[in-house]
Amino acid sequence: MGETGYETLTVAFEAATDGRTVVLVKDTEPAEAIVVTGKVTLDLNGCTVAATMESKGKAFIVEQTGSLTIRDSGKDGKITFTVPADKGRPNNDLIRVTGNFTLEGGMLETNDGCTVRIDGDGLSTTPQGIINGGTVSNICLYNNVGIAINVVNKGSLTVNVGRVEQTTCGESVIFGDQAVKITGGVITGNAYHTILAYGPFTMSGGRIEQTSDKEVNRYWYNPVTAIYNGQGSSPMIITGGGIVSSKMAFSYTGINSPGEVQISNAKISAGNALFFSNNNRAVVKARISSGEIIVPKLVKNEGKSATVLTGLCMCQEPR
Repeated sequence: MGETGYETLTVAFEAATDGRTVVLVKDTEPAEAIVVTGKVTLDLNGCTVAATMESKGKAFIVEQTGSLTIRDSGKDGKITFTVPADKGRPNNDLIRVTGNFTLEGGMLETNDGCTVRIDGDGLSTTPQGIINGGTVSNICLYNNVGIAINVVNKGSLTVNVGRVEQTTCGESVIFGDQAVKITGGVITGNAYHTILAYGPFTMSGGRIEQTSDKEVNRYWYNPVTAIYNGQGSSPMIITGGGIVSSKMAFSYTGINSPGEVQISNAKISAGNALFFSNNNRAVVKARISSGEIIVPKLVKNEGKSATVLTGLCMCQEPR
């Protein structure tokens, strides 16, 4: 940091004042969680931060007053968080954010729990996560409920550039019970649901890929989908980008209010159907004004559910 060297990453962050940049000069294995209370940038500089369970279930904690930006001015810089198999649990977080977090470069990777959790539980402010580059990866080796980015309790997430991925079969790549906005980048993974949305969801660019070979979510027995909506209280608005699913593109299941999705200028392909619903309480409305949609079937309803399609739909059978 500047011309001053520090013995550990923990000490460097404790000494960092607002606006300072901490630059790694070698690989490091922090023995405890790094707590961020001010506005700090971490430059990985091609180095690796390897955290383990000794950091008490978190590698970085961005407090309500904190703002952390991670970049990589070198090559292949990364932060890893490794959890032993006997201690695997969903609430392990590589980075827990109750303030603000921006990823500009480098890789964040964990083998269990959440890679990034944006959580405003009990706070009056809204924690924010922004992906402007780099990769957020979740391997999810143990309990099949791993999530790359978890947005809960007033949190918000915007993906502009970069990659968010899950390499094994976890619950979802991005879980959002609050606002999730996709303007670019790639969200991909072998998860039950690439996007699991319980709050407002908008997409104007980028690409969402669902690659799981599973047929249903083993916990809820819902069909595997690219985007799953579990509430329906907020319309899902898609005005651009691409969605590719080996199974269903959209799923509305068990929601308590009318569901609605608005599609324009998007390219969508699915191996099974465009929409699936077994919602027994309300009609799901899908408004398609433009775009290219390639599916073998538009709608699959179960039980008392109903999906109403309106507008122009350029649809064709897969080749």
